[in-house]
Amino acid sequence: MKKIYGYLLQKLKTLGAKIISANLQKITISTGKQTLHEAQNYSNFILKTVISYPLFSNLNLSPQKYWKVLFYKDNYNYSGIPDDPSITEVKMLVSFFILRKKTY
Repeated sequence: MKKIYGYLLQKLKTLGAKIISANLQKITISTGKQTLHEAQNYSNFILKTVISYPLFSNLNLSPQKYWKVLFYKDNYNYSGIPDDPSITEVKMLVSFFILRKKTY
């Protein structure tokens, strides 16, 4: 499974996607595109190309969210402005996971 997953990430890189974060449930990539339309077309191209390989033909991959700006540290600490045409007012989404140190 890990070899196939590594091969999938390598294919995404060869197609020009920059891997921001990846685990077995979620892959976050940077398309490098400036507009939502370009990013959607590029991600559709990547998905069609990856699924065309017999090894990945049974995968169910779909884009979940597009970001105009994303500040990413890890899966729990990120912030950004989503790129969604239905949003008329720009709001920044913030997700921070705070760990408290034990004091003795």
